[in-house]
Formats: sequence, structure tokens, C-alpha cells
Amino acid sequence: MGTERLWSYASRRPVGEMKAALEAALARRPVILYALVDHARDMRARGVEGVPETYTFIFGNPRLGAGLVAVSPAAVADMPLRLGLIPDGPGSRVVYRRLAEALADHAPALAAPGQAADELVAAIVQEADASGPAPGGEEA
Repeated sequence: MGTERLWSYASRRPVGEMKAALEAALARRPVILYALVDHARDMRARGVEGVPETYTFIFGNPRLGAGLVAVSPAAVADMPLRLGLIPDGPGSRVVYRRLAEALADHAPALAAPGQAADELVAAIVQEADASGPAPGGEEA
């Protein structure tokens, strides 16, 4: 699963295990985890049943963010970074909207820092998933 702007990573780890591994990987990086949205819990609390275990991680690096805003204040529309974690068979899948292209929409000079953010996200996900991509899964 993937488009030019959507990065997708399949893992053998079940969602709960991958969630814990992503939290640990983020804690080892110079980023702030601003929020961890537990979609299923929040929907159950509002009477919506049958939602699978799904999460959105919202995180960022304030130093990187300050540099982006200095070039184009409108870049805040694409900040902070967000990762989705969803079930995928017995494993899980991480989905991420690539930042390089989104930031280039604000100012061409932001494409390179956006690419650096995309590479950071890929490294965090791969670090969290010591087992690597699941067979037949893709890293697009």
C-alpha cells in the first residue's frame, strides 16, 4: 500500500507490541511525543463499538520545527509529524504522509529538511520493528 506521498511499513508485530516499540524508539530520539491518540478507546468511550486497535502518534523536534517556520510560517499546517498504526492481518502497519513533498508546497527550500524528517521517521519505525518488514509487506 502506498502512494508517492504515503509511506507504509508492514510489521510482523501485533499492534499493541508495535505501539510499545514505537514509544520506546521515540523516547530514544530528540523528539517530543505530543500525543498518542488511541482511536478505539476514544470511540468506545463515545459508544462506538467494533473499532480495531488503532493509534496516531503525534511528535516532533522543536529545533527542526523552528527552522521550518523561519522559512515559511505556513509550514505549521503540516507540523508536527504523525504516524498511524493499524492492524494488518496478525501484524501491524505503520502509515505516514511524507513531509518532503508537503513542505515543498510551502517553499522549495523546505524539501531537504522534509526529506530529513522522512528519513528520521523511517529510522524510528525500523528501529521499533527489529524483525523488519513482514513477507509480502512493503516499505514504499
